[in-house]
Amino acid sequence: MIAALAERRPDQRFEILTTVPRWFFEQSLAVPFSVHRLVTDVGLVQRTPLEEDLDATADRLDRLLAPRSGRLERLAGRIARLGCRMVLADIAPLGIAAAHRLSLPSVLVENFSWDWIYRGYAEAAPRLARHGEALAALSATADLHVQTEPACRRVASAVAVPPVARQRRTAPAAVRRSLGFPTTRGSSC
Repeated sequence: MIAALAERRPDQRFEILTTVPRWFFEQSLAVPFSVHRLVTDVGLVQRTPLEEDLDATADRLDRLLAPRSGRLERLAGRIARLGCRMVLADIAPLGIAAAHRLSLPSVLVENFSWDWIYRGYAEAAPRLARHGEALAALSATADLHVQTEPACRRVASAVAVPPVARQRRTAPAAVRRSLGFPTTRGSSC
């Protein structure tokens, strides 16, 4: 999404607030950007790769979304200091609330949402369902809501777009060769 925006507005710089490591963006983006370490969502806390910890997830959401924590005010202040003119949120809607505090336009891009995930745990973890409702309310305030296909739950007011991916940088034959596969389709391994 950042690369597509940069194609239209190459004069823009992107400030990325995330816990994703910088190298991820360095390998994917060819536009001016900075990465600022910030927890923007919780997702699901996991004990193991196959076992989630619903209580720990709810505890982290309690801290992240606590109105008196000052987190939203700090985020809004940080966005203002960076000179941002728009907030683009990828699944995590906390930036949308900060954008509204600053009277900045906000865009939510997703093909699933944490509120949708948390609602599936309503019976086992009612606190997650409560947080899901709060996140859904935040998401609904985005000035523009873009859903990439395939979307887990269609939102009638969202703009539906095909899957979003960066342009390939390596020829398919070179990728196949690097993986030890035949360089032409249909060849047997």
